[in-house]
Amino acid sequence: MKRRRMYSIRGRLTIFFLLLILCASALGVAAPLLLRNGILPHRPDARIVVFGYTVLDLVILLLALAAIVLLILLMSRITANPVLELDRAMKEVARGNFDVRVTIRRRTTEYASLQQSFNAMTAELKSNEYLRRDFLSNVSHEFKTPLSVINGYARLLTEPELDDAARAEYASYIAAESARLSHMTENMLRISRLDAKKSRPVPAPFALDEQLRRTVLLWDGRIEEKKLGLEMDVPPLSLTADKDLLFHVWSNLIDNAVKFTPAGGRVRISASEDGGAVTVTVADSGVGMDDQTRQNAFYQFYRGTNAAAGDGSGLGLPLAKRIVELHGGSMAIDSSPGNGCSVSVRLPSKPAEI
Repeated sequence: MKRRRMYSIRGRLTIFFLLLILCASALGVAAPLLLRNGILPHRPDARIVVFGYTVLDLVILLLALAAIVLLILLMSRITANPVLELDRAMKEVARGNFDVRVTIRRRTTEYASLQQSFNAMTAELKSNEYLRRDFLSNVSHEFKTPLSVINGYARLLTEPELDDAARAEYASYIAAESARLSHMTENMLRISRLDAKKSRPVPAPFALDEQLRRTVLLWDGRIEEKKLGLEMDVPPLSLTADKDLLFHVWSNLIDNAVKFTPAGGRVRISASEDGGAVTVTVADSGVGMDDQTRQNAFYQFYRGTNAAAGDGSGLGLPLAKRIVELHGGSMAIDSSPGNGCSVSVRLPSKPAEI
């Protein structure tokens, strides 16, 4: 396509200058007639060589023709070079080289805009390539640990002298790691579907306060086990959103609050409505986050320094944030080391078209 454009531009320039040459030649051929009819002044002192041209006229004509040819070649080179450079650069991109850049030439606005767009495209492709490699590296790492545990305990189960108690214990480890793998895979698929827009929110009005209370009941056993103080300040609230998707948001926030709060600590869940938006906050008195953890908490597979080896997969918060953003809302984290963590979700009560 680029070559066809180049040939088209070069062809137009060539035709233009050839027309100039033909016009000049036609005038040269018509010169004797013009001289004979007195339209052009006759110079008796000049020696006519051919077609009414003198030697000086022929020299000037030849120089003019040479200048026109040189001008055609120069214009063709100037016009074609940026396109040829883009053509070479695009072939490099096709080979997987995203470091290639083209020189931006300001002489023509059209070329400069095209060159800037190309450089922006390669920069974005390079960034996406880094993200893809990082994602694959993280996936491999996250899957490797539970698979190693499953493989190790599965081998131990084959030992003939193993007693029933040890066999049951090893089987429980395998079941736990299998559940962890399943949960991780489900979250990855949800994020992938949301990013690919294959799974879209289906908004419908529902009682948000009721959903929050039902979600908390799922962690009632762990809350009792750790003797956590639970406080809920959730008045009757109605929200128009995808109830099933938002369940994953509240589940993740409550799970993190219970997980990272030491025994005897506190978890507080509050909700309010103002200015056509609903804000839900899940706060705890746990270990909190340092600045680095807080800033990277929404990146896939990122886990802070306080996370133990088996504490989650680093997919919960990214998934929650993606769901909230699809509803036109936002998430914010307020935390510091040793002072607990507070995560706020703000959603429009009745969102526009999702």
